[in-house]
Amino acid sequence: MVFDGSEKLIGRGAQADVVSYRGYAYKIYKPSYPAEWIAFEKDQQRAVNRAGVSSIRYYDTDDDHIVKMDLIEGETLETRASRGDLTCFDILADSFAKIHSTDITGIRMPRIEDTACMNLSIPEKEEVMPILRRLPSSIMQGLMLYLTSSQSRAWKYIKRRYCHECEMRG
Repeated sequence: MVFDGSEKLIGRGAQADVVSYRGYAYKIYKPSYPAEWIAFEKDQQRAVNRAGVSSIRYYDTDDDHIVKMDLIEGETLETRASRGDLTCFDILADSFAKIHSTDITGIRMPRIEDTACMNLSIPEKEEVMPILRRLPSSIMQGLMLYLTSSQSRAWKYIKRRYCHECEMRG
């Protein structure tokens, strides 16, 4: 896939950049990122769509390292939070509530233990897995619908949000 120069960078992660282009978002993975992991992410997003958790669709392109996605216009929750707007956390909490209440019967998702740490270093994995093992199953199911293996940055949020609760449960 070739862009004409009018694309605008709207996100940057460890494995991919995201650009806005002609009314869609395009996730452009680094060439070193395994194509089978990208295919896995697209399959998981389709499962999320079937579950009714998200209406954001992924589309194939002629490049297996570029995923076309529906674009949501507007300010990011990250930008709002950094500005001190606490209502963004209500939106995030509502999203988690929706995810955790979703019926996942018939949806084929791998166990979170098999995919959660794919992109983490061994020390990060040793820190994250004990936390995940202590989370209630409803949260674990919701996380599988919410996160894909390429979103390891989200684990930092999960650790901050749930680590204290995990320690309280012992």
